[in-house]
Amino acid sequence: AVRHYSEANARLWAFDFVGARDESTRAIAADANYPLAHSALSDALWHLGYRLKSTAEAKRAVELSRRLPQEEQLLIAGQYAKTMRDLPNAVRIYQSLFNLHRDRLDFGLLLATAQFRINPSDALRTLDALRALPPPANEDPQIDLLEASAQIGLNLPAAQIAAKRAIAKGAAIGSPLLVARAYGILCQQGAAFGSSIDEVALDCKNAMQSYASAGDRYNEARTMNDAAGVFYSRGDLRQAEKMWREAAKRFRLLQDPEGAAATSNNLGDIFLLRGQLDEAKKMLERDRKE
Repeated sequence: AVRHYSEANARLWAFDFVGARDESTRAIAADANYPLAHSALSDALWHLGYRLKSTAEAKRAVELSRRLPQEEQLLIAGQYAKTMRDLPNAVRIYQSLFNLHRDRLDFGLLLATAQFRINPSDALRTLDALRALPPPANEDPQIDLLEASAQIGLNLPAAQIAAKRAIAKGAAIGSPLLVARAYGILCQQGAAFGSSIDEVALDCKNAMQSYASAGDRYNEARTMNDAAGVFYSRGDLRQAEKMWREAAKRFRLLQDPEGAAATSNNLGDIFLLRGQLDEAKKMLERDRKE
């Protein structure tokens, strides 16, 4: 169980959420009462779009964690708070962990990931602390990746530079899924970055191909949703509709109501532009129901 759990953690670090799911499932098969394996499975499922299953695994991990050392209990509690979307509590928990071990890159990244969804400036301060760590930790591309996300609402040029830095570093160390996530940021924010439509389309394609190769259908669907927006902005409504319909199908298979609702809304916009009011009404009503 420990061996499979360790491998699951390595896969999580590399953004291989499909592999992490499989390894943590093997760990649980070896020991159904191993709380850290349930927490790792929760993390993998969360990133793959299975939010309800992720919460159930995180809750089970908490139930089994009472005899663990404080550090491991905090890790499990932080994952549960994240699945419950209780981000203030997740920040508090991960801040406690990072305060215990200021030299731990992984704890700092967990804290910054929770912080940027509440206050990006707090996340950037945590990332500055990580850049002060001794090498090679201070050069980890995950710092750049998180900086790109945190800077989007604050400094778009800095966000683009950080994303491209993550791509270069991720490629150098052979981390294709980290590179895919950085391309995903460029795909989603390409118009805001001032990139050409062709550049954004290529960024989207690079991200989708990496996710497809890894079997990560959720993040492929998320990027497909963003890529469809690129075709929409080009005026290619036919291709945008095709991609949004495919993304919607995948979100529903994953039981992700937010993703399905977003694509329904986008399809409604297409039908409004075409003057197909009945079809638009159906899509927008479906959006509300989702």
